[in-house]
Amino acid sequence: MLPMTIAIAISIQNTFDNTNGSNQAENLGGMLGILFLAGLLVYLTYSLFFSVKIKHYFQYLQDKQSTACIDKN
Repeated sequence: MLPMTIAIAISIQNTFDNTNGSNQAENLGGMLGILFLAGLLVYLTYSLFFSVKIKHYFQYLQDKQSTACIDKN
């Protein structure tokens, strides 16, 4: 996730410097595309971290791990 964040930050900086496109429409399209990708990354990360299914999955792993320790003794 860190390399994606760095790539998005570099792309945004290049778009603001107007070095990628030959005209204003290309620069605006590039900037909107980069912002869309950054927003999508934030949304997907947020939905992953606060998902009920993920919480149940990790609770299941924790319960399974705690019962495995009990079975060994």
